[in-house]
Amino acid sequence: MIYFLVIIVLLIQIYIYDFHKSKRNRKLNYNIVLVSLILIAGLRYRVGLDTIRYMNTFTLVPTISNVTFVKMNESSSDPLYFLLSVLAKTISSNFVIMQFLQSIIVNCSVFYFVRKHTQYIFSAIFFYFLFLYFNFNFEVMREAVAVSFFLISFDYLVTKRYIKYYFFVTLAFLSHSSAIILFLVPLFMNLRIDKNLIIYLSLAIVLIIILSSQLDKLMTMILYNGSIAVKLENYYLASNLLSGDSLNLNGMLRYILMYIIYPLLCFIILRKIDISFKCNYQFAILIVMIIAIFLWKITLFYRYFNYFFMFDVLLFAELSGRFNVYIKRRISFIPGTFLLSVFFSLLIFFQIYGLVKVPEDSGIADYHRYFPYESVITSQIDPVRERIIYYHHADEY
Repeated sequence: MIYFLVIIVLLIQIYIYDFHKSKRNRKLNYNIVLVSLILIAGLRYRVGLDTIRYMNTFTLVPTISNVTFVKMNESSSDPLYFLLSVLAKTISSNFVIMQFLQSIIVNCSVFYFVRKHTQYIFSAIFFYFLFLYFNFNFEVMREAVAVSFFLISFDYLVTKRYIKYYFFVTLAFLSHSSAIILFLVPLFMNLRIDKNLIIYLSLAIVLIIILSSQLDKLMTMILYNGSIAVKLENYYLASNLLSGDSLNLNGMLRYILMYIIYPLLCFIILRKIDISFKCNYQFAILIVMIIAIFLWKITLFYRYFNYFFMFDVLLFAELSGRFNVYIKRRISFIPGTFLLSVFFSLLIFFQIYGLVKVPEDSGIADYHRYFPYESVITSQIDPVRERIIYYHHADEY
């Protein structure tokens, strides 16, 4: 019920502030939504599959008085996240403190990023809530901290202040090893969504076909430096995530529609209806498209959506706000609203479909990871969610 309440509140805020441009209490309401999302994540109890794993490993984290370099090196977490865990453990052995710290870092970074890069802030938070909030706060907690540092660094990247950019990227890397990809991002900043788009995507397809059979060995060689290599090997042994067909036809079509076709349509429509629209993150949208192609053969690339999908979120928000202005000026309100509703309804359908479909292996839909919501106040255990936890051995360490 609490999730639906958040959606309703955000839709009301979109109508008042993004569509009707009201300024009254805009900042206050934005901050209230921020605090609400922090509290929902911070007060959760056994919500999210990876949360259970983090809860278990948290019992092994030392306090500040007991921390050593040996314990840091032996930890499954990267150094900066490990130190964050140590801080939380020193405050309290209750994992809820760690949840709060992580939720504050992630959501404050996202809200800061949104406020800096779009005027349609409530639309952007709405799409963030639908597409990334649950994963960032309930699942990939370590990687979400790394993503937060990347979002903070983005302004330094586009203004070519590379020393500051690499400072925050280093913090991201120290939070989660997957952030190593961010060191290469400046090489792709000249990519544009233009007549060369087909060439970029075709090259990505050719590259993945050529390298897929040997990419596991190649990536191990490239990333062979301590903890990264160990994690890569664990991913490979656990699920063969580096090579072979990672998605069936239906899955691949869904990813093409959601991560290539829809963002491309958004960009084209925005350029068509508003010549003033400027997008200094075209390269990031293109990176998402390339990742979607690589996902065809390498499931490991799925985690890199986490770093770049916020830029698609900005794009969706811009289309929502600017198209609303356009339909008021150019076409009648009802047909225009209908077109906009259909466009985003289909997009949201792809997301919901991934949550409600029932996998053949477990027989339990993914939405049970997050619904119903339980808080530490009542500490109730949902039996269906516990079945998912048991099936995926999330309660073992």
